[in-house]
Amino acid sequence: MLTPMLMVDNQDKSCRVDMYGSASDAIRWFDTQYKPWLLHYATLVKGKVDAFLIGSELKKITSIDDGSHTFPIVDKLVELATEVRTILGPDVQISYGADWSEYHHTLGGWRPLDKLWASENIDFVGISAY
Repeated sequence: MLTPMLMVDNQDKSCRVDMYGSASDAIRWFDTQYKPWLLHYATLVKGKVDAFLIGSELKKITSIDDGSHTFPIVDKLVELATEVRTILGPDVQISYGADWSEYHHTLGGWRPLDKLWASENIDFVGISAY
């Protein structure tokens, strides 16, 4: 399984778990930075892996609500899973590695990752529980 790990190095030494911003900023980052990076790795490992994670522990940006109980980065991950499936084919298991607290907690009763876990291109629920 390939697990691409996004590492963040900034002044505050924050990590991917703590990335946040507005919905529009998160969408722009996802479309221009993250998605091309992940698709590049999917292309590199085509025919060489049994499983591929489309992300890991992006809990603050997956929980960004656009104001209508819609989580745009979760929607983007669903789309990304479809694109990765097209590249890697039906025999490769695809998932997302959620932070344990990303899956366990609710935001006002909403579970942002449910749409992702229910996606036809997600093969298993992945949770990082160190």
